[in-house]
Amino acid sequence: GALWDQVRDAQLMPERFAALVLAEVPREKDEQIVPVLLGRLERSIRAYIAPAKVPTVTASAERTLWDGARDASKPYGIRKAFLDAFIGLASSTDGISKLESLLSADSAAGEPVRDPTRWAVVDRMIVLGTPRAGRSLAAQVARDTTPDGRRRAFVAGAADGSAAVKADYFSRYFTDRTLNEDWASGSLGAFNAREQQDVTLPYLRPALDSLPFIQANRRIFFLGSWLGAFIGGHTSDAALQTVKRFLADHPRLPKDLREKVLQSSDELERTVRIRKRWQ
Repeated sequence: GALWDQVRDAQLMPERFAALVLAEVPREKDEQIVPVLLGRLERSIRAYIAPAKVPTVTASAERTLWDGARDASKPYGIRKAFLDAFIGLASSTDGISKLESLLSADSAAGEPVRDPTRWAVVDRMIVLGTPRAGRSLAAQVARDTTPDGRRRAFVAGAADGSAAVKADYFSRYFTDRTLNEDWASGSLGAFNAREQQDVTLPYLRPALDSLPFIQANRRIFFLGSWLGAFIGGHTSDAALQTVKRFLADHPRLPKDLREKVLQSSDELERTVRIRKRWQ
């Protein structure tokens, strides 16, 4: 915990922290501690570590996480945490191959592979734009015909990195009166996948400009999800400057909205500072 505080205060290189986690987490036996460590590992890799160093660290993480998920000596709770972290981080050729294998597997982490895991794999494949992503999505849509399956299909669609898909989804958030708000809220994270920042950055300012509309026309918790996704999906100084310009351009923004924007942008500002320190 102290080392993580040092990472977030830009005093410890995030790749050193990641290496320590990868070295020690296979021996951790506490089912509550493991997910915390893996969450910090994922944050380090996907946000704090300089992009040029990410592939090397990710390859090491993939091996450790995959091995942990397959380790029959560990309880299911720990194995599942390893599996979930693997799905969230996998990006190498080998990692993608293992992701795809999960869709045809009967079991993973010692239990049957269920639809939530399959959807998580499909979402990741779509974010990465893998060659089999479209076919895997179609197969999962056909497999899971439940109401939640239809919602998950909409969420998965938002993870598509093409400019046309992003434009369609962003427009539907405002113009489609038939769109279920839970579906819209659930898709915001996929829309703002960090791997697609170059595509989603142009939507950051319009998303901020729309805050009065969101506050007036959506349920109370939607606003937090909206800000958390559109700001939290970025790690660049360009995104941080976009937020700062928005606040400067709206000095009379209602206090509650301003505070929500500042709260959501705090982690982005921290991320930019860490990446500048260790780039």
